[in-house]
Amino acid sequence: MPDGPLPYDSEIIRIDEKGERHVFARNLQAGYPGLLFQGDRLLVCRIGKSYSAGDYHYPDGSIYEIVYTGRS
Repeated sequence: MPDGPLPYDSEIIRIDEKGERHVFARNLQAGYPGLLFQGDRLLVCRIGKSYSAGDYHYPDGSIYEIVYTGRS
C-alpha cells in the first residue's frame, strides 16, 4: 500500500451554527460511506466492489474510527 491519500479520497464536512464549513475528517476512501455513531466514536465504512467486478485493485473497502478526545 503506498503512502499518502488514496485516489479519489473524500472528506466529511461539518457546518457550524454560523453556517461556516469545516473539514471534520479527510483522506477517506471515496464513495458513499456508511456512518455509525456509538458514544464518543464515529465509525465510517465503505465497502468496495472491485474484487466482485474482477477489477483487482487495492483496497476493496475501508473502516475508519474517529474518537472524540475533547480537543478541537
